[in-house]
Amino acid sequence: MPVASSPHTTNSPVDERIQEEAALWFARLRGDEVSDYEHADFAAWLSADARHRSEYDAFQRMWDASAELRPTKPRRRQVLRTLSGLAGIALISGWVTQGWLDGQMATDSGELRHVTLADGSILDVAPETRLWVKFDTERRRIELDKGRIVVAVASDRLRPFEVATDAGVIRDIGTRFEVDVDEVRTRVSVAEGMVEIDLPSSNTPPQRVGAGEMTEFNARNISNARPVDTTALAWATGQLLFDAAPLAEVVEELNRYRKTPIRLSDPSLESIRISGVFLIDDENMALQALQQVAGVEFVAQSGKVEIRRSLEGQQ
Repeated sequence: MPVASSPHTTNSPVDERIQEEAALWFARLRGDEVSDYEHADFAAWLSADARHRSEYDAFQRMWDASAELRPTKPRRRQVLRTLSGLAGIALISGWVTQGWLDGQMATDSGELRHVTLADGSILDVAPETRLWVKFDTERRRIELDKGRIVVAVASDRLRPFEVATDAGVIRDIGTRFEVDVDEVRTRVSVAEGMVEIDLPSSNTPPQRVGAGEMTEFNARNISNARPVDTTALAWATGQLLFDAAPLAEVVEELNRYRKTPIRLSDPSLESIRISGVFLIDDENMALQALQQVAGVEFVAQSGKVEIRRSLEGQQ
């Protein structure tokens, strides 16, 4: 694990442990909910050794200095990311979680998150996703309840990385991959490296899926791996790519990332083929692009955008 710069330079294992404890306390006390019990524990820790207060005060000075430079929330999060390298603290959308505490994340409709975890792994989270990050000294684990993520896993030979769903567990073997969970199945697409899928409640043997492949599974079965176009993972970079895709499919995919959904009410439009690149964070530009290539128009109606054949297209 990369280690952030410490306020003090120390080589003693005892001093390093105190630094880690100070970083953990500093992050914990800036969480949304801190109990009276935790405050009491902190006071006891602080008074137990003069070095505890010294290290904690050093973090406080670093925090104060950052506030003078740029007193904004992004700066606050950046400082906590710096502190996180000392003690395995992961910052996730406003929640601070340490290696032996749970960290929860939930995204709303149209909301994307790009997060660097404490181990250096990169996590992209699609809208309407709910997950927990659980890191400890023996393993790194994401429990994905619903939704869609892309993970670029940082190397750590001592701590395996896995993504768990209700149906099974995806274990990383040095890779970048996507996991997409719905009520029926879990889909895994591998862009780089390889993963291994294990179904604990089934007699199905673990199955490996390599780069450029995808598979689907439920609690009982894993489908055979098949080729996949990994450009489908472009949503993690803020883009959606389509190559002669039916308009119905394009609308369905766009709606995953829009706060104002598109409604395709005319069945005769569903099979129109669309090719192009759409920027997720610019809803109006996506509509303008569709108007140009599909001969359609959009009408705002009751919190939705209805798609219709344009008057020019009808002539």
